Amino acid sequence: MITLQAAFLADRGQANPDATFMVWRGGITQVASNSFPAPINLTMILRIEVDREDAETLHEYGMRIALGGREIGPWRTVPIALRVPEGEDHVYLNMVNELRFLVQEVGTVTIESMMDDRPLPTLRLRVTQAPQPPSPT
Repeated sequence: MITLQAAFLADRGQANPDATFMVWRGGITQVASNSFPAPINLTMILRIEVDREDAETLHEYGMRIALGGREIGPWRTVPIALRVPEGEDHVYLNMVNELRFLVQEVGTVTIESMMDDRPLPTLRLRVTQAPQPPSPT
């Protein structure tokens, strides 16, 4: 069985060799920009639990990014191979994905993910226009 434990956007993230991860400013759901097109630089964190039986097969992870229903980044897929340590009946997979893309306008960015053709929860990021500073009088 494959179980999603966590999925969120952060300012930065780092996977550690001991199967833990570090996160800076996790839980981002909104960004503001002074001008467009605007570069978006975030990290998507996924933590997935996989039992021994499912860990013995090759998996495929896919992701795409869209703004207002228009693709910014098409579906990309990568194979995932796991190894369960001896004596354990499951393993945790920490995926730390650096996201770098441009948005042309304000709106809602959706980040769709799939594991073996099974959808994972869609992450949403609201992109807004930053307030303009007051004009000098």
